[in-house]
Amino acid sequence: MVSARAVVQEFAASSSVKTDNALTRAEAASMLSRVTQLPKPDMADVASVFPDLDKHSSRSDVRKLVALGMIAKNDYPKGFQPDKAVTRFEIMKWMASGLAVSDESFKQALADTVNTLLPTPETYKGGIADKQIPYIAVIRGTGIITGMQDGTFRPAYPVSKAELAASLLRYKRVEGTKAEGYQALNELREVGLTGSNLSSITKFKYERITYFNNDGTYKPEAVASAGIDLEQHIDVSTLEPYLRIPGIGLDYHHFVNGYSKRYKFVRLEELGMSLKDAIADAYDTGYMPHLGVEDPSKLSQKDLNLILSHEDATLKVEGSRMPFTSFADVVDSPIKAKKVATAKLHRMIFVDVPVTGKGEAKGVYANYFADSIATWRKLDNSVYMAFTEMTIQTHAEKMDLMGFYNAIGNGNGNGFFKFSRLAPETMDKNGLTTVPMATSTYFTKDSVRRFWTFGTYLKKYRDPVHLTTDSGAYFRAYYQP
Repeated sequence: MVSARAVVQEFAASSSVKTDNALTRAEAASMLSRVTQLPKPDMADVASVFPDLDKHSSRSDVRKLVALGMIAKNDYPKGFQPDKAVTRFEIMKWMASGLAVSDESFKQALADTVNTLLPTPETYKGGIADKQIPYIAVIRGTGIITGMQDGTFRPAYPVSKAELAASLLRYKRVEGTKAEGYQALNELREVGLTGSNLSSITKFKYERITYFNNDGTYKPEAVASAGIDLEQHIDVSTLEPYLRIPGIGLDYHHFVNGYSKRYKFVRLEELGMSLKDAIADAYDTGYMPHLGVEDPSKLSQKDLNLILSHEDATLKVEGSRMPFTSFADVVDSPIKAKKVATAKLHRMIFVDVPVTGKGEAKGVYANYFADSIATWRKLDNSVYMAFTEMTIQTHAEKMDLMGFYNAIGNGNGNGFFKFSRLAPETMDKNGLTTVPMATSTYFTKDSVRRFWTFGTYLKKYRDPVHLTTDSGAYFRAYYQP
């Protein structure tokens, strides 16, 4: 099998295509067809795809990529037009689709990045369509194409021979690997799913949701077992309220190595005898009967509370059953600052900033926010910088930042409402909006302002990064070295 490098070298040496000339779709498809290591496809179903290729030298290569799923037939309703200049996005989509065929994790990565924030000026200045985002994200996240020097991807631009040659070599190294092996892609995926890259770039880890409700009762989803111990001579008429619980039945327990363990569960209607007789039979055969349900985590809150109200109730709770909190839980959830304003958070993007002189800032968003980071590089301690995108709707006639901060208090979170301004260079380069110096004319009654600010967190920060919204939705994350 010819190596990818050999194919690229042959292509680079070809006199038919000059290095800086725009490539055609046919030329690009032929190169990608020869570089990919995907299994040879069944060509029977694509023999007549793109009739305009019937007499073209690239027909076998293009149809091979269609059969593999790298080129989507529906993307070219007017024919493939093989001699038309290929665009940068076409190359990125073909390659991203190839990765998705090579391993299921890349297919999932495409789904995860539909709503991600691409670290490029085109996100806010325009130039990238929503449907293009996941393909660009996967190619950017794997490092196959990282963009132009100014951070743009220019998806509509043509591709030169030299650009494709370099991209093909990188593509070959990625094809068939796992999407989880790429740090930048992990960040882009997390942002797409949750609005933040906290887990993938920092050492802060989300805590699990508490298994207590606000009123002190237990949440059913945390319950591993719950039931009522049944004495041998219990008056079953006292159990009448509990017998109406859906799925109620008898749990038969016995001791194993000193611990009570479920032997079997039988619903009441399947006992084949009265409840009184079933209890007696359990004791006669050496089992301890409990009244309960097969899966207590699926109980309604009302029914769980009813079971636990019995004086002989038993309960086992496992915190590991609870999901982790996430920034996604608070995205777009209102936080009211008394009568002054209402805030909503949309994204929280972290960048790892080391001590001055100890290396470059880390993370897929480092260069995107680089100018704002530079103002903090003289700190003696390395930090995580958190860039937050939020919306504030003002209710008061006028509002300054101190008025908002005092109204919202410190109870709802930390580090989100300090309103540090992005550097002008960052805003100009990427089309971002930040809080202006004069806020009294910016936050006016009924105004709705969406903007970016940032805060900093020292590494080994002992307090959690946390936020609670008016609905009670919250997230909390602790530093875990």
